[in-house]
This record gives sequence, structure tokens and C-alpha cells, in this order.
Amino acid sequence: MFILSLIGAVGIIAGGLAVWAGYNEQDVFWMAIGISSAISGIVFLALDKGLTLLREIRDALVGEHTSGVEE
Repeated sequence: MFILSLIGAVGIIAGGLAVWAGYNEQDVFWMAIGISSAISGIVFLALDKGLTLLREIRDALVGEHTSGVEE
């Protein structure tokens, strides 16, 4: 789930830059966009962590990771 963590990191970085730009320009609109972008980045990171944990639990219960094809 590398793509989810990548999207989360990009969202947090973009959010931080937007908040910084909004603070320097004294523009509340940019700060709101930055805060919401950072929050969505955190949600993507949490989703990645949750899916990784569920995959580890499944692998521990079933055994090795199967290809998803039932025989």
C-alpha cells in the first residue's frame, strides 16, 4: 500500500505549504485549504496503516499470502 502512504505524505506536505503561504499572505482561504489538505493526508496515512494491519492479521490467520484465486 505504498501509494496510500505516498498520497498521505504529499497531502501533508502540500497542506503545510498552503498553511505557510496563507499565514504569510494573511489569507484565511489558503490556510483553510492547507488545514483540510493536511487532515486528508493524515486520513490517508491512517487508512494505509489500517489496511496493512488487516493484511497482517489475515496472513497470520490463513498462513501465507494467497493470490486471491480460490481452488
